[in-house]
Amino acid sequence: YICLILDNATINSLSSQTASPISFKEHTGIRTIYVKENTTNYLCDSIGDTEESGDGAVIKAKKSSLVIMGSGKLVINTLGEDTNGIQAKNELYIFDTQIEIDATNNGIKSGTSLIIKNANILIESNNDGIKTDIEITSTNNSYQSDPFAGYIYIYNTDINITASDDGISACSYLKIDNSTHEINIITNGGTPYAITESSSNNANGKAIKVDGLVLEVNNTETDLASKTNYNYLLVILSGVFNLNSNDDAIHSKGNTYITGGSFNITSGNDGIHSEYTTNISNGTINITKSYEAIEGATVEILDGTINVVAYDDGINAANSSLRNYAYYIYISGGTITVNAQGDGIDSNGTIQITGGTTIVYGPSKNGNCGLDSEKGIFIDGGNVVVFS
Repeated sequence: YICLILDNATINSLSSQTASPISFKEHTGIRTIYVKENTTNYLCDSIGDTEESGDGAVIKAKKSSLVIMGSGKLVINTLGEDTNGIQAKNELYIFDTQIEIDATNNGIKSGTSLIIKNANILIESNNDGIKTDIEITSTNNSYQSDPFAGYIYIYNTDINITASDDGISACSYLKIDNSTHEINIITNGGTPYAITESSSNNANGKAIKVDGLVLEVNNTETDLASKTNYNYLLVILSGVFNLNSNDDAIHSKGNTYITGGSFNITSGNDGIHSEYTTNISNGTINITKSYEAIEGATVEILDGTINVVAYDDGINAANSSLRNYAYYIYISGGTITVNAQGDGIDSNGTIQITGGTTIVYGPSKNGNCGLDSEKGIFIDGGNVVVFS
């Protein structure tokens, strides 16, 4: 066991060095950095710190798991080309610490899993802000032994990210239980002034993303995480979210479950997108700019206050990559207001409304309507008002 205590430390790599200011060598044990309370600590690498793999880092645990804890402040600046701020080969834990990172590559990167609790994190990065990134092969299939390999868990942490690509990106599973703490994310310059179908197709940089695990055998890729479409890959229980994204603001390769929180979203593509199910059970969601506001192969809205504005469809049940799928939109509660230029509520299957209040303004484009379904619209309760 090794514990490094930072007490108003300043550590800079020499210009001739290619090594990280703090590097834990190849050992499978747990390494700990304790940031002493009431201290500010500065770490910086050199311009010469570069690795072709893109795995250079100011703090680097080459093979071990890493714990960063203590209520002091840690300021990290990367100068090397494609250098990460903090990187661990295995698990990475951040408890209580205030961390500021300016990274030429990723801000915080874990090879297996990442847990952040009671911290305060500020990141500016030329790639992703916070991410897990594991490689799954037939000989190294971490997913078989741990179905949540590649997960991120965030608890009661204030996070501010400005990233050239994704803000928070998990391989397999992401859970956020953040009380009233804020997560503020801007990706790839933020939402464009004018949103069109072309601009949404070319969008890049998602704010919050679970992208799935891929198993590659003999040059054939198998998508692992999205196959678990009976489970939720992205779970948000609480928190305050201000998301300004060039691409999707919230994106899941599988299912998304939102049961609380306050969301202020502008997106150059979808506000909330799931490849399978988007389930909103509660919360306050304001999507003031998007190509399509809420999308999933199935969309379930049980409660909450939802206000969305969309260039195309407001709420959409679709996925062009699925065949013979039972698409549907189900609304049983909540207060929903949709302002869409395309269809207000559009399902490639059915629309069923049994409760709540649903108000649709628009559409303003020819050939669209307030409620559009390929297999039937069933209203058995609630209040539904369409202005077109």
